[in-house]
Amino acid sequence: MLGFQVETITPDADDPLGGVINVTGSDFDPVQIINFMNPLRPQRVHKLVGEALAELTENADQLQVVSAELLILLKLYAGVVYIRVLYQPKFMYTANIGTNNISAFSINSGGSLAFLANYNAGNSCRFVTVHPGGRYIYAANHGSSNISILEINQTTGALTTLVSSPAATATNPYSLAIDPQGRFLFVGHENTTVAAVSAYTVNAATGELTQVVGSPFTVASAPAIASPASVHVDFTGQFLYAGSTQSAPEPNSLAFSIDQNTGALTQISGSPFGAIQDAISVYVHPSGNFVYYAQYFAPQGVVGYARNTTSGSLSLIGGSPFAAGAAPGFVTGDAQGRFVYVANSGDTSLTAGISAFQVAADGALVAINGSPFASGLNPIGFAIDETSRYAYAANQQSANTTAYAVDASTGALSVISGSPYATGTNPTTIAIAGSNP
Repeated sequence: MLGFQVETITPDADDPLGGVINVTGSDFDPVQIINFMNPLRPQRVHKLVGEALAELTENADQLQVVSAELLILLKLYAGVVYIRVLYQPKFMYTANIGTNNISAFSINSGGSLAFLANYNAGNSCRFVTVHPGGRYIYAANHGSSNISILEINQTTGALTTLVSSPAATATNPYSLAIDPQGRFLFVGHENTTVAAVSAYTVNAATGELTQVVGSPFTVASAPAIASPASVHVDFTGQFLYAGSTQSAPEPNSLAFSIDQNTGALTQISGSPFGAIQDAISVYVHPSGNFVYYAQYFAPQGVVGYARNTTSGSLSLIGGSPFAAGAAPGFVTGDAQGRFVYVANSGDTSLTAGISAFQVAADGALVAINGSPFASGLNPIGFAIDETSRYAYAANQQSANTTAYAVDASTGALSVISGSPYATGTNPTTIAIAGSNP
C-alpha cells in the first residue's frame, strides 16, 4: 500500500518477539509501531541494553516508534507490548449542527485543507467519529435522535450513506465513542429523562449497528440527575467514561466496565467519582493512567483524575481544575500522551480559543508556552491527527475550521497558511481519517 509493506507477526512459543507489526519501505529503515504500558525496570536490564533504552525510558508509558533492532531489546526486557498503528492523516470531517450536514476535506502535505463536498446527515448533526478501521464514519444527530452511517471512499474521501443509515437511538445523542478494536459504539445523551448511555455492536464488514441487549444503560437514579452527554473508551477497550452536563452537586464523572463479549455496560464501584460544573467532554489519556473532563462553567478548566488501570476507578489530581479559557468545550490530546488541548467555546477574541497543556508525570496539566492560541469565533471542537503533526479547531460562530502545525517538542500550535477553511453552519466536532501507512 502506497509503497509500504505491513506485516503482522503473531506471538507464539517459538517466536517470543512476535505480536508486532513490521512496516517496511524502500526509502526508510524498518520500523515497528508499538505501545509500552509496563514501565521499564532499568535495574534489571544489562548495562548496554540500559544505555540503548535510556532515551525511551523517560516516556516508557507513551507511544514509541522504534527500529526493529531496538524492538528486540524492548521485547526482551520491557514486558507486555501493546500494538498501536498510527494512521497518516488524509481526510478531515466536521459535523455541522446548523446545516445538518458533514463537511469533508482532504489534508494536503503540510496540513492545509482542500474542500471536497458537504454530505447530508440528520437534524442537528453534532458529533462525528471514524471507525478504527477507517472505512466508516458515524454522526450523532442531536435533533433527530439517530446516527448517520456513511462509508468513506479510501481514495477520494467522498462519503456514501449506507442503506442501514440512520440507526435509531435514544433522545438527543450528543457524542460517540468506539472501542479501539472497533467492536462497539457508545452514545452519550444530553437528556436527563434518558439519563443513560446507549451501546451498539458494530459490523466491521458493513458498518451496520445493532443495539446491545439492555441498552440504553442508566447512569443515575433518583434523586440524582444526570445527562451523560460525553463518552470515551480507554485504550484497552475495557472501560467507558462518561461526563454529565449537569452542574454540581449532581454526579458528573461516571465510569463503566464494558462486557467484552456483548458490549453491555456496568457502572463500576465508586462511580460517579465527583461533581463537575458541566462535564461537556471527556478524554482518556493514552497511557490509561489519567482521565480529563472539560469543565464548562466556573471555575472553567480541565478536571483531571488519576485512574486505577485495574479497577478503572478515579481519584482527583491535585490542582484540578486546571485553568483554561471561556466555556471549555471538547478536550483531547496527542497519541503519545504528551499534550492535552481544550477548545474554549466561549472565546470571541480570535486570540485565546485553544488552551494547550503539557502532561506532567502525575497527570497534572502545565500550560504550554504561548497558550492560549488563536482560533476563529467560539471554537468548540478540536482534533489532532495521530502522527501529532496537525490539529484542527471547529469554530462554531465563524463557520470554519482553523488548521495548525503542532510543534513536536513543545506542543505549541502555529496557524497553517490558508486558514481558516469554510465549513457548514455551526461546526461542532472534527474527525480525522487516514491510512496506514
